[in-house]
Amino acid sequence: MEFASVFFIWAFLPVSLGVYYSACCINKLKRRIFIQNIILVFFSLLFYSWGGFKALFLFCLLILLNYMAAILIEKTDTEAKKGLRCIIFAASIICNILVLCFYKYFNMTITVVDILSHHRGNVIDYIRDLARMEGSASTVVQQIGIPLALSFIVFQVVSYLVDVYHCRTAAEKSIVNFALYLSFFPQLVQGPIMRYAELGSQIRHRVLSFADFENGIKRF
Repeated sequence: MEFASVFFIWAFLPVSLGVYYSACCINKLKRRIFIQNIILVFFSLLFYSWGGFKALFLFCLLILLNYMAAILIEKTDTEAKKGLRCIIFAASIICNILVLCFYKYFNMTITVVDILSHHRGNVIDYIRDLARMEGSASTVVQQIGIPLALSFIVFQVVSYLVDVYHCRTAAEKSIVNFALYLSFFPQLVQGPIMRYAELGSQIRHRVLSFADFENGIKRF
């Protein structure tokens, strides 16, 4: 789904804003923000699901695993558990990078292996096939599509884990807030990558005003 598409401008955005602002009738501030965060997570995941439900499953899995990893990193911040803390941190970073590398380079790697193992032409044809990434028909491998905004998601969550490890920010205890940090749809596609310390305070506490709403519509 693109921001400039007719469906987004005339259907998705008005409905999501209407549902979001309908929660303003809740008097208690903390409860209102919590409900509004749930609404934003729902519409953000709905936005993401336009790229396919397989991608959505991977995204939800990354949210859950990194949420738990950050909490474990914070809980093991003692001298006695220093080694375990380093292992959890390193393993979480490596897993995120491996997921990114798999989806980024799997198709290219399979094609290169196919060319290297089945090519029987001259050198010029060989170089041409490598440049065009054209394998033979003898290796049948289903191409894997890259999930929407995967690079953005991985780099943002890595920055979050690094900040938690170095005690620059506390691990988020609410999975709703953490999911919103990673999935917030206005930021998901266009960026920029933001540290949790910059966005977390706005996720946990914010004040709504008509002037801010009007300014946001004008900027959009």
